[in-house]
Amino acid sequence: MAFEFRFEVLLKHRRLLEEMARRDLIEAQRNLDECLAGINRLYGSIETARQDIATSQNVGNAQSLDGIRGRELFIEGQKIRIRNERER
Repeated sequence: MAFEFRFEVLLKHRRLLEEMARRDLIEAQRNLDECLAGINRLYGSIETARQDIATSQNVGNAQSLDGIRGRELFIEGQKIRIRNERER
């Protein structure tokens, strides 16, 4: 006569719950990774804009001043997007 675990149904239920929790964790981790990658892209675009500003400052004409202002507005917008992404 083979051993029969009296709570086999309970054990299967717990395993099912564990597997569901594992899948939820994997999905949440994937969503977090995507969000962090998006934030890193936003920071990269800010860095590019700052480099463009530094280049424009060396030129020193009216067009470069307008370009600097536009890039500063872009940076402020990116900061807002980053804040919104962090709050998600």
